[in-house]
Parts: sequence; C-alpha cells; structure tokens
Amino acid sequence: MIPDDEESLIRASVRGFATEHFPLEANRRALDEPSEFDRPAWRAMAGQGWLGMSIPEKFGGLGLSAANLCLVAEEMGWALAPAPFCSTLGLFAPAIARFGSPEQQAYWLPRIAAGDVTGALAASEGPGAVAGQRLRTRHSGGAIDGAKLPVLDGMAADAAIVLARDGRGRSLFVVDLRQGGVEREALQTLDPSRPAAHLRFEGAKAERLGAAGAGAALL
Repeated sequence: MIPDDEESLIRASVRGFATEHFPLEANRRALDEPSEFDRPAWRAMAGQGWLGMSIPEKFGGLGLSAANLCLVAEEMGWALAPAPFCSTLGLFAPAIARFGSPEQQAYWLPRIAAGDVTGALAASEGPGAVAGQRLRTRHSGGAIDGAKLPVLDGMAADAAIVLARDGRGRSLFVVDLRQGGVEREALQTLDPSRPAAHLRFEGAKAERLGAAGAGAALL
C-alpha cells in the first residue's frame, strides 16, 4: 500500500506535468502524426524518475513497486498523454527485467529509465489468437522474418519484443526497430488516441529473450 499523502503527492506532480506538456492541442497533433511523439517531454518524464520507477536501482531506476507506476499511468491516462508509456513500462521493460539475460538487462533497462529508448510488444498477427501454425513470423540464423499487427505504439517504439517460431517452438526475441530490415505502417484503429502499427521484418537482427520455446508461456 502507498501512504495517502505520498499517493496524493505523486498524483498532483504527474497531473501538473501532464497538463503542461500534454495539452489538448498536443493530443490533436498526435492523432494527425501517429509516428511522432514529444521526445523532449518523454525525457523530462525520465528526469522526474517516472520512467525508472519500477526499474531496479542498479540499472538507473528507483526500484519502487508497480503500484507507484500505476499511479503515474492513471494520471497519464487522465491526460490522454500521447506517449508510449504503457507499452514501454507495462510490457517491454518488465519483460526485459524478468526474462532478459544480464547483458540484455544492462543494455536496455538504463536506456529506458533515462528516456532514451521506448518499447513495444509485437505478438499479434491479426485477428484471433496466435497459436499453432497461425504464427507465421520465423526466426532463423539470428534474424526475424514476418509481420506483426496491431502493435501498440509500434510507430513510436525504438525496440520490440517479438513472438516468433524457431526450431524450438514459439520464442520471444528482442528486435531493435531502428535497424534496416524493419518497415512500419500506421494502422487506422477505432481509438486513434492509442496508435498502432503494422510491423514487417525482413532479415532483422534479433536476440532471444528467455528460454527457447517458452514464448507462449512467458506471455
């Protein structure tokens, strides 16, 4: 439990920040340009410690509980902040922290806490569950080939955790989306305030995340 006075302080601080940096006009611009988001504001959030709230201290975070992070997420939701908060801190960062190798944790987590990297989860390949032969994305020889959609915040993400099939079954891989071999296309969705993308991979370099063949279980 978070003490009431601490919760009130966090909420007031985040709401004041969101009101200043994410006014209605910024939200409208984000709807028109889903591939763009306010990186200076994102780094300012890092300066407040919010992006590293639940990241261990040894990786540049604050090492606080997920409950603290949820308070920030609620206030960002109140402001309809056009920023990849949940995809980065609710999906990408926890997966790296829990399943990543020491090298992966040391590389990605400090960059997330500093506001230098945003992330996403790329599992879906269209309507329906990704199971059995429906999973068409493949990993072979250290590279990914296939397509994922919809990917929440896929236009703004710098990296993604990708579910793909390999010789051991379904596994997770970390892919830097800034490399060659990755194409993105913004998708039209029912809720344009939560932008999504169609990602295509053609020989994109990828690192395994977690145990081979354990992708479905880890998700």
